[in-house]
Amino acid sequence: RYLFEKKQGLSHARNLGITESKGSYLFFTDDDVCPERDWVCQLLKGFEQFSCDACGGHISPIWEVQPPEWLTERLHGFLALRMDDAGPRQITSTDDLPFGANMAFRREVFEKLGDFDTALGRKGTVLAGSEELDLFERILHNEGVIYYIPQARVHHRIEGFRTNKMYFRRWR
Repeated sequence: RYLFEKKQGLSHARNLGITESKGSYLFFTDDDVCPERDWVCQLLKGFEQFSCDACGGHISPIWEVQPPEWLTERLHGFLALRMDDAGPRQITSTDDLPFGANMAFRREVFEKLGDFDTALGRKGTVLAGSEELDLFERILHNEGVIYYIPQARVHHRIEGFRTNKMYFRRWR
């Protein structure tokens, strides 16, 4: 079902989804992402197999335009791409945390640690993020378990304007 959140910002929208949902597991992706058919099954399998509190998975690009040579794998994280096939493996505080385009949580995480911080995240033309990283860090700080499940795959559409240097400069 469609819900409208009048407060601007991704964190407000995600928190509304948490409040209105009824399931034991909450899965998050973005409107420019296409999950593979078995995405939910792979994440559920990860929750069952590893008894984790949260998990995230593989995010590959669907390039709208051919990326320029300077846009190397080193910069892929700024586009929420994670094409690492190593795992499944437990995430520690020294690892790269999952991205919002492919993440899932047990409901208890929100009951115990609270929702996404609405002071963080994208709002209007502000490209900042970090609300999901903040939540993952809270999970780790509270001795929670996070797993990277590379079999849980989504494909992220990368618009042409996101492959130019001006976008990167504005964002970072």
